[in-house]
Amino acid sequence: YCLIHFYKREYLNHFVKMAEKHVSLAVIFDVPEGKEFKSKFGEMYAKVKAGTPETLYYGFAVCGNRVLCREAYATVKGVMEHGKEVKEEFQAIESEIGADR
Repeated sequence: YCLIHFYKREYLNHFVKMAEKHVSLAVIFDVPEGKEFKSKFGEMYAKVKAGTPETLYYGFAVCGNRVLCREAYATVKGVMEHGKEVKEEFQAIESEIGADR
């Protein structure tokens, strides 16, 4: 995998807090052969950058037809806010490539 994150908060200043308490997610999609998916990354990054300040990091990795989305939030509230912010985009992606694991 090649994983590229962007960090929404100053990572070093929050490292200790993250180690103590945060919510981290790893969502994996198996993309069917022939389905295009990388063009969606930019749209998702833009949404997340403009979204909840609870986001600590967010990034995608690709290995063949497998896509990993790794993300973390300061609190569960941040996860819920993010879910609302990307609901439409996520549903559109899921309808094209299938559900995550």
